[in-house]
Formats: sequence, C-alpha cells, structure tokens
Amino acid sequence: MVLALLWLFVRYLRWISTVYAVTTHRVIVQKGILGRNFDEIPVTQVRGVDVHQSAGQRFLRYGTLTVSSEGGSKLGNEDWEGIPRPFQFQKRIESATEAIDSAGRATR
Repeated sequence: MVLALLWLFVRYLRWISTVYAVTTHRVIVQKGILGRNFDEIPVTQVRGVDVHQSAGQRFLRYGTLTVSSEGGSKLGNEDWEGIPRPFQFQKRIESATEAIDSAGRATR
C-alpha cells in the first residue's frame, strides 16, 4: 500500500512539473522536478498530431498526444501523456501551423 501511494505521488509530481506549450513558432515541452529539461519542435517541422483517449480519460478530460515531426528534432513521434483537454491542444498546434503556412504563401 505504501509503495502504491509513493508511486502515485511520484507520478503526480512528474505530471504537475511538466509544461506543454504552443507559441506561434514552436511547440515546447519542459519537464523536471528539481532539474529542468527544455525541448522544442519548430511549428514548421510538425507533420501531424494524434489524440488518444480511453473512455476513462475522456470522462476526466485528458489524454495522450502523439506529435509527429520531421528533421533532426529529438522530440519527433513521442507520446505526451496526461494532457488536459487534448483536442484543444491539438487545435492550437494546427492553428499555429496554418498561420505559418498562410504567412509563407502571402509573402510569395
């Protein structure tokens, strides 16, 4: 019982210390409890965003995102678990990608 509670506590700390963000130019993942790891994918390298939710996750309004990217990014095709409102996050990434594409077409 104590080990199960300790495991849950560690998972909770990892969850609250992980930040996923989308800007107009990149998708950012910041992880760490004591130390911090900061990784990013340029929006122009994002090729797809898939959302996976079980019935329980759908009820609790969180899920897993798989972001596919091209190029030398070490974050390509990685599962990001525990994302609150994953479909909104997916929409934000797609909107940022479309905005970059629109700006590129407008300057041509």
